[in-house]
Amino acid sequence: MPKCAKTGLQKLATTLRTGHRRNEARRNADRPDALLDGTPEMLDLPPLTIGKDVKSQLTNDLVLEHAAVVGYNEAIAVCRKAGDNSSAALLETSSRMRTAT
Repeated sequence: MPKCAKTGLQKLATTLRTGHRRNEARRNADRPDALLDGTPEMLDLPPLTIGKDVKSQLTNDLVLEHAAVVGYNEAIAVCRKAGDNSSAALLETSSRMRTAT
């Protein structure tokens, strides 16, 4: 029996991969750049935060998710201020889907 099976990490990895694929499919369905044949800006990416164990990795992921929600809220406010309610609604839907998982 593999060592990871004893600790339950294999089951956790399977669960996380399944959820990740489902979330990724939802996110890609809502990407405006995918709909408009745009190219995303890939030069200014945040640094990777790799955890030394499962708990620290999940903690790092949670920090990134909270930052994403803040970013969505800021973008929604910009859209509302500009009177672009359609884009704001799209971002709100994406934000709800992101926080619902």
